[in-house]
Amino acid sequence: MVLTIGNDGQFRKFCEVVHCASWATDPRFATNAARVTHRDTLIPLIQQVLNTRTIEQWIGPLTSAGVPCGPINNIAQTSTNPQVVHRGMRADLAHYWPVPCPRWPIRSRCQVPRSTTAAHHRHLVSTPNRFCRRSAG
Repeated sequence: MVLTIGNDGQFRKFCEVVHCASWATDPRFATNAARVTHRDTLIPLIQQVLNTRTIEQWIGPLTSAGVPCGPINNIAQTSTNPQVVHRGMRADLAHYWPVPCPRWPIRSRCQVPRSTTAAHHRHLVSTPNRFCRRSAG
């Protein structure tokens, strides 16, 4: 799981959710600067607490409390994630066998055909605007 606690308020909320409220007032951890200084002490404490539950069991309460967090997915989990499926962010490359890959998140109105050979690729990149349809005005 990734935690992106970016300020002291989020850290206090994190401490409440994991039932370690004393960390928020501990001088070693009370401010972001102090947490950075005492990182080598804090990280093992956080790991020890987080290892008491599954990622799925932590994400709900942390998210509800406003603590930015999320799972770190493998390729199979990413490919079947409901948001990825809904947005069409998975592309299967199928030159030899299907390989799931992330699709580029920025979409364009240009419809450029896939290149299948090096010569075809050179032809496509030499005339990129030929495939874009721009609206007049």
